[in-house]
Amino acid sequence: MAVRSFLLALVATAASFVAACADEVPASELPVFFFHGVTGNATNGRNIKANLTAEGRVFVGLNFCEAECSTQSVTAQIPMAIAQIRSIVQKDSRFDNGYHFVGHSQGGGLARAVVENMNDHKVHSLVSLAGVQNGMFYGPQAEDVVPLYIMVNTLGPQLLTTDIFDFSKYTTADWRGKIQHDLAVLDANQTLQAKYSLMNMNREPTDAYFIENNKYLPYLNNLNKCNATDAACENDKLRRKANFLRLKAAHFFASPNDGIETKFEEFTVMKMEDTVEYKEDTYGLRSLDERGGLHRTTVANVSHNCWIVDGYIYPALQ
Repeated sequence: MAVRSFLLALVATAASFVAACADEVPASELPVFFFHGVTGNATNGRNIKANLTAEGRVFVGLNFCEAECSTQSVTAQIPMAIAQIRSIVQKDSRFDNGYHFVGHSQGGGLARAVVENMNDHKVHSLVSLAGVQNGMFYGPQAEDVVPLYIMVNTLGPQLLTTDIFDFSKYTTADWRGKIQHDLAVLDANQTLQAKYSLMNMNREPTDAYFIENNKYLPYLNNLNKCNATDAACENDKLRRKANFLRLKAAHFFASPNDGIETKFEEFTVMKMEDTVEYKEDTYGLRSLDERGGLHRTTVANVSHNCWIVDGYIYPALQ
């Protein structure tokens, strides 16, 4: 009798497994959510949308915080994104078997933040296009002149009003330390961090200062320090890492000719494998790499905004 019960249970388990496999959808057919960059909007993904929908794929350009709204704190945008995604997937069975995230620029980092903070996500692959994954810093070296010029003259004034930070008052001579110092001081302002995304994404090359003062990236990378008695803090770190490791794959695309983000191939930039985040596997990056799910692609001569129209990403969505 016990053997018969065991066999019946085994048959039921096998039937459930077969049914589950039958319901699985290939990664190449899963829907795609698109996260636009700072000051952008959902239509920025129209080229990707056109190509994917031509194949019968579902594409959703997220519009929870477009244009000027997207210059506000990334920490404020995370719950907005999660709320919109949940409202979509709960009403549409096409998302039941999972979906992909594609994020451009600020949206690339925001997409990862959603993965880490959305406990019920079903993200198969995270695709970051020139995404701000580990912060931005513009130094005085020659390689940073063009990105720094764009920040000072174009992007910066769009992200911060002159009463907060007047980029126009800095001469090219000030680019060799003064503007970096003044931005670093400003970045530590917790009130401004709660209002402006640029304050979240800047990363000064002094780890202790960065970890102590930035309330976004250190948390995203699980570098934040928890008090010995703060169990909630430790549990949050475990939760974020577990959520990240539910990804099947993460694809990070970048170009040395980005034009807005600084060149990453110079000897002054630390290799991923040498970072604390990777060596200590703080949020799961090394674990994902070791199981073959981490993919980094460098493509020459792709400017920052051209990622949303170039075709390099499509194999990552298959």
